[in-house]
Amino acid sequence: MPEPPPLFERSGERYLPTAASTSPWGEGLVGGAMISALLAHGVEERARRLPAAEGQEPLRPARLTVDLLRPVPGEALSLETTAVRAGRRLAAVDAVLSSGDRLLARARSLWLRPSEEPPGRVAALPEARRPGPGAVPADAPRPSRPFPDPWERRTLRPRGGPE
Repeated sequence: MPEPPPLFERSGERYLPTAASTSPWGEGLVGGAMISALLAHGVEERARRLPAAEGQEPLRPARLTVDLLRPVPGEALSLETTAVRAGRRLAAVDAVLSSGDRLLARARSLWLRPSEEPPGRVAALPEARRPGPGAVPADAPRPSRPFPDPWERRTLRPRGGPE
């Protein structure tokens, strides 16, 4: 399978959307999934640069929340990240996406460093009730896209619900 096209190209401190980041909702707009991917890239890069003590495991992402505040135009975008907290076991990193002086989207992320379980009784996860990805058929490709999706979608539907 050929390598999927890049969603953005970097030009100095800015990100330029490519045809692969086109939104299905409007001409000249960037899609929400692509915006989320760019924000995730930003917080991941910033979290990777946070200091760690020698021998410590790297931080792992625990949560990413993205707010799409207004339509994102297909023009040069600025991405700024901030380390809100950088502790021994927990870090919080925020990202802001803008064009000119317009705030377009933002993300908040929480990162955890693996460690040993505390002493005492540890809660067990409930038994999984959902099937694994192999048990869910792949969704049909979306013909309206100008290029094939670089990922495969599998949608869980309620039993007895609409197809």
